[in-house]
Amino acid sequence: MPTEYCIYLRKSRQDLEAEARGEGDTLARHRQTLTALAEQRGLPVSAVYEEVVSGDTIAARPQMKRLLSEVEAGFWRGVIVMEIERLARGDSIDQGIVARAFKYSETLIITPFKTFDPSNEFDEEYFEFGLFMSRREYKTIRRRLNAGVQAARREGKYTAGQPPLGYKKIKLKGEKGGSLEPDPEKAPIIQNIFQWFVHDGVCISQIKKRLNQMDPPPPGERNKWTDRHISAVLHNPHYAGYTTSTRRPTRKEVVDGKLKTVRLTAKDVQLYEGRHEPLVPREDWHKAQDILANHPAPPVPAGKGQKNAFTGLIVCGLCGRKMQRTYVSTKGDIPREPMIFCISRSACATISHRYDEVERMVLDTLRGWLTAYSSGRDPFPQRDVSDQLHASLRQFEKHLSDLDARTNRAFELVETGVYTPEIYIERKNALDAERVSVMKRISDIQAELKKLQNEEAIRREFLPKLRHVLESYETAANAREQNQLLKTVIEKIVYTKTVRVTRNNPGNLHLQVFPLLPH
Repeated sequence: MPTEYCIYLRKSRQDLEAEARGEGDTLARHRQTLTALAEQRGLPVSAVYEEVVSGDTIAARPQMKRLLSEVEAGFWRGVIVMEIERLARGDSIDQGIVARAFKYSETLIITPFKTFDPSNEFDEEYFEFGLFMSRREYKTIRRRLNAGVQAARREGKYTAGQPPLGYKKIKLKGEKGGSLEPDPEKAPIIQNIFQWFVHDGVCISQIKKRLNQMDPPPPGERNKWTDRHISAVLHNPHYAGYTTSTRRPTRKEVVDGKLKTVRLTAKDVQLYEGRHEPLVPREDWHKAQDILANHPAPPVPAGKGQKNAFTGLIVCGLCGRKMQRTYVSTKGDIPREPMIFCISRSACATISHRYDEVERMVLDTLRGWLTAYSSGRDPFPQRDVSDQLHASLRQFEKHLSDLDARTNRAFELVETGVYTPEIYIERKNALDAERVSVMKRISDIQAELKKLQNEEAIRREFLPKLRHVLESYETAANAREQNQLLKTVIEKIVYTKTVRVTRNNPGNLHLQVFPLLPH
């Protein structure tokens, strides 16, 4: 049995807000408090873990990951924290990981108010319920913060970090929040783009060439303008004096067992009257939106049939841009070879590769999936959390029954005169509020279980789709049909290659093919 203890420190959102008000370093105060607690109780402390980053999940907190690995290995007798809520504020999966690690290693959790032994049934229940309430509090805070951001945007304030090209971010005087003011050096670039596009009828590709010849700085870190840069400028409502609701919402996805945040494009964006000066007339901005909506750029140039079976699927692993198919010139009578290349060639280190070899590697990957399925293996195993969800469901249902019993007990105490009616009403209101919270959690778990069942049905349908793609790909009439087939089983293909193929070096091409399955 280990005899040593460690201290874990992490700031909460309230701590960050307090520090912003000048109330001092939270971690330093907590370290002092917990060190004094350890000395008072005679607990030998061998390590202190300070979480200096803020993260919603265990994966985003390196010190927590290190601590959990040591707890699982039975390295510590106990972990000293300010509150059990400091250990996990993620979703039910993260909370389950933390609870299981402490339970099976019999590691104590020491706080200034109570010592928890997760191997004890009552302490375990209190510990897990504490984590659940912490998550609920976290979501409440997030809702409050998001509501504040949306309210500021409705008031015309600018809430994002980086200002759009052509503007500088400023602090509003006498009130909270910020706004924008024109950048005298870069604002003319934006005005030229709208003038050329709306009034002169210049297409996006030609605007890109003009800007690259003029050599003004593009947005972002790249040193050349691209079609995407021009399109983003033309779509941005801030240039017309608007502020907006969220234009790029985020969604969390699990990729290779890791939680990642993906930025999306909102379909319905609310426009609000901004406090900043517009760079272009509003009628010009609205006219630009009409032109973009009615004349979208075609994925394949006019007069040319689709030649790339990976259109919309293959992306660069370095810069994230979509990749294209093109021909390269060769010497003598050797025919030109189609290649896959990154469209950010001037700013990206990714090296092109022969199209036919990329195609062969993708199809080999699909055949590998089919072989795995045929042999009874799942090539995309997911962590089975249904048992954990069912266990949580039973726990909250039991807690709901306990609340009913406590409500009945409170009523009995009124009848026997122990409780006054006022005390009973106060107690009943508290129990009712707790019951609403527990019932909401039960509803969430039931919805998650139903979602798992739906996802399992989708995964069962994947095998016949995969078999159909492999049987039909070679006989497809053209690359367009091949592309449609691949999009039924592939979400995306990440292409990585930074070393050229030479006589003595085969290069380092790597393709990561993501199946079109629920995450």
